[in-house]
Amino acid sequence: MKYIYLLFIILFFQSDLIAQDPLDVLPLSGRNELFHDFLMQKGTELWDDRMDSVDVALLSPQALMTRQSQLKADYLTLLGDLPEKTALNAEVVDTIQGNGYRIEKLHYQSSPNHHVTANFYIPDTGSAPYPSVIIMCGHYPVAKSIGLLQNLSALFATNGIAALIVDPFSQGERYQIEDPVNGGLEFPGESGTKQHTRLDVGAMLSGSSVVARALWDNHRGVDYLYSRTDVVDTTRVGCTGSSGGGAQATYLLAFDDRLKVAAVNSFLMNEETLFSTIGPQTGSQNLSYEGAHSIDHPDFITMFAPKPLMILAGTDDFFDVGATQETRDEAIEVYTALGEPSKIGYFEEDAGHGFLKPRREEAVRWFRQWFLNDDLPVVEPADLVVLPTADLQVTTSGEVTTEFTNEKTVTDLNVEMANNYETNRIDFWTQNTTEVALEKVEELIRWEAYDAIQVEETETINRTGYTVTKLKINSGDHIPVTGLMCVPDGISNAPAVIYVDGRGKNEDAVEGGIVEKVFVDSGKVVLTIDVRGFGETSDNPAKNESKHGNKEHRNAVISGYIGKTMIGQRVEDIMKALDVILARTDINSNDVTLVGIERAGSAVIHAAALDDRVTKTIIRQSFESWIPMVGNPTELDNLTHVVPFALKYYDLPNLVNTLPPNSVMYSDELFEIPVSTNDFFENENGKLGQNYPNPFFGKTFIPYSLMTSGNVLFKIFDQTGRVCKEVNQGFQTSGDYQLEIDMKPFSNGQFYYQLWVDGLSLGSKKMILVN
Repeated sequence: MKYIYLLFIILFFQSDLIAQDPLDVLPLSGRNELFHDFLMQKGTELWDDRMDSVDVALLSPQALMTRQSQLKADYLTLLGDLPEKTALNAEVVDTIQGNGYRIEKLHYQSSPNHHVTANFYIPDTGSAPYPSVIIMCGHYPVAKSIGLLQNLSALFATNGIAALIVDPFSQGERYQIEDPVNGGLEFPGESGTKQHTRLDVGAMLSGSSVVARALWDNHRGVDYLYSRTDVVDTTRVGCTGSSGGGAQATYLLAFDDRLKVAAVNSFLMNEETLFSTIGPQTGSQNLSYEGAHSIDHPDFITMFAPKPLMILAGTDDFFDVGATQETRDEAIEVYTALGEPSKIGYFEEDAGHGFLKPRREEAVRWFRQWFLNDDLPVVEPADLVVLPTADLQVTTSGEVTTEFTNEKTVTDLNVEMANNYETNRIDFWTQNTTEVALEKVEELIRWEAYDAIQVEETETINRTGYTVTKLKINSGDHIPVTGLMCVPDGISNAPAVIYVDGRGKNEDAVEGGIVEKVFVDSGKVVLTIDVRGFGETSDNPAKNESKHGNKEHRNAVISGYIGKTMIGQRVEDIMKALDVILARTDINSNDVTLVGIERAGSAVIHAAALDDRVTKTIIRQSFESWIPMVGNPTELDNLTHVVPFALKYYDLPNLVNTLPPNSVMYSDELFEIPVSTNDFFENENGKLGQNYPNPFFGKTFIPYSLMTSGNVLFKIFDQTGRVCKEVNQGFQTSGDYQLEIDMKPFSNGQFYYQLWVDGLSLGSKKMILVN
């Protein structure tokens, strides 16, 4: 056994050594936490400032109410533009008789053709109208029909309180994400956590959020309660929820002034502890820029105060109970300062996560205390009936997307919102100067000026024809930008290239790789860099759950919370690299190319638009617009590219339009290492080789072989099929040849070339010009 253990230790450290790339600048240890630690430090500064503002507010009721008003105003701003209220078009489709209550199965439209399915538990005893509560579900796949929430709903009803329990979207009968190919539902029967994060990408870009979308569904649920005056006493309406439903309840109670009493289970704590323990959760529990506005979990309680609110918790919950107790303590101070200490309640049981029986009983007791003036203990009967999911189903098909003609999913609503802003985007760019418009872009990406840079060179590697210098670019308290400066021998007044690769700077910088063959061999000085979160400072994979569909989920969410965007931070890093390369005396500052590969594309196009030192931009295997992203939440890693509210003002083509004509080139393909002459298209007349290098600057070479003699003609076509260049080689005998093509007069783009021998085509291949 000890030998097996020893072998494990050897393999562990050996694997660590193998992972260290010879082009790395930073040591392995700790580098995957650098970005996270930086963000957490910025968060700590905000949390400290927040506590200072809380301390000041607690000095007097007036100061506290002033802060309360500011919190509410900021919260409304962060929610963005909410939909207009339209007809609910509610319909009760069936009723089930229970023991002491009945269940109405119903649906309503929170927005036109966007249906919410719900069950309404109505007491049989006593006389209507009843006090009522809206219950918001956690991330259970079956949502409203999960047994513990059926029990909670029935317990309310048997205690004289009507309970409306609603399906959140992406759960129950409201799965939302459709397969872009076949139109079927994605992730049916799964927890809503995966879908909420992915839907949040399009929601945030289009000016909303999953928080706001869910909030609106629930807010309209309160509207439904208000419409049911046959059942509901509208002076006594409250809300409750647990886990993800606890988050929804928290957001709702701070928004809807009609709510009089609330209870939140298995959610309330604080973001600092959440981020440093289990990490950020799904999109329905994250609202961008909260931290930047000094909003944390306790502040939603402050917005609700001094109305009665109960905090429910479990000692073994994965939401840290110590942080829940800290929130409780702050809430007590707030309610005490407002003269209502009895209206904040706290109940904790020695158990785990969820609305378990003791907490259900305490929640119902709390509502009876404030709605019915009855503080007696509530005991849940052992014989409460839990019905099969199918019995509680509102739709016949089981899903609103197949039940209702013209049903609009959350994706549809996001796309509709983005498209509705098209006129706004056009007006914004036509009614403002480019300078003013780009200042707004800077504001939206949360770009910040950075401190003076210091460059630390750590090692120089000599290669054939050029040198590679490893360096760190430091600025203030930012994490270092690591880079490789590749300088051809004997150059002066050379073009410059900043190469930003979402896969990491080392990917194309190997000897004989893309950086060398396409750029350095063309006489260019190249600085390939890892902006924060890429390459050497990429986040720890173990800290990013795959269900969120983003390899840097936690850092993207924390960035948003503290008031930053991933794009904005990376633009800062790209500008630092420009500072470094343009400080060289052997550089032609009028010829600076910015290259963005894969995940780096969105930051690169922003940097090109915002920094006039860039003269040409190449973006490969990235996207040209956010609009398709809004409409396809199945794509992975898109949280990286989110700028909240962006599409209200601009899309990526607007940035391209600020740049000189033909200075930006997009391609769906990655660069390829220039191929050897054995890569041929072949037929009976001969062979046509791939040009090299490809892509190329100005000149390139095309190898070909003739099997028989003949008159040789080359034709070069643009993407429209127009012949833009012909080269007549005249009569040539059989053998191997190479044609040098000069394309300098032409603009960037993709071209196709064909070889003709005595009028017969020898095939065609694609080449890419970068000018």
